[in-house]
Amino acid sequence: MTTELTQHSNAMLHGSANKEREVVLPLKSVPPAVRTAKALGVLGFGWGLAVLTFFVPVLHFILVPLFFFGGLFAAYRTLTFKALLGATTLQCPDCGEAEEFPSQRFRETIYFVCHSCGQYLCLTHK
Repeated sequence: MTTELTQHSNAMLHGSANKEREVVLPLKSVPPAVRTAKALGVLGFGWGLAVLTFFVPVLHFILVPLFFFGGLFAAYRTLTFKALLGATTLQCPDCGEAEEFPSQRFRETIYFVCHSCGQYLCLTHK
């Protein structure tokens, strides 16, 4: 079973003073079966921690609900993300230097800072 299908997505990289650059990002879609398996693993891990912290005196009043509901929340987040942006190199619209962009979950708008010029950059999916 393949775990990821790679596509390309158009986006705009906005800098300061209305400088912008069109970029193409690698977008890896994750099939529902893989997302479900990962979500169940995350849920099991969170609930396992809840069971283990049950035996910690006094702190279990805080830790058990935290890991129980935290496991549910983390499993929901894992189940609902549909795509992953692949690692790529982007060129800063302000200084023109190459900026490494790490692999991360897909979001419509991503903010980050250029390491060369220190400007805030905004990556917006079209």
